[in-house]
Amino acid sequence: MQSQVKLFVIPAARAPAGPAEPARDIVVEAPTRDQLWEAARERVATEGYLVRTVSFGPDGLVVYAEERP
Repeated sequence: MQSQVKLFVIPAARAPAGPAEPARDIVVEAPTRDQLWEAARERVATEGYLVRTVSFGPDGLVVYAEERP
């Protein structure tokens, strides 16, 4: 199963409360819908970001993350 992910990243200079950059789209894959959440967290973390939140939206997952300083 695949899911589109809208990834919003807050730059290190604006973290923790600054506005995020415009969303970019990524795709994650997992055996079940429940495992998509964890797949999204892992994918974003492997890109070097600190995951703040992951949630299911009407069109897929939405992730907010911070750049690590």
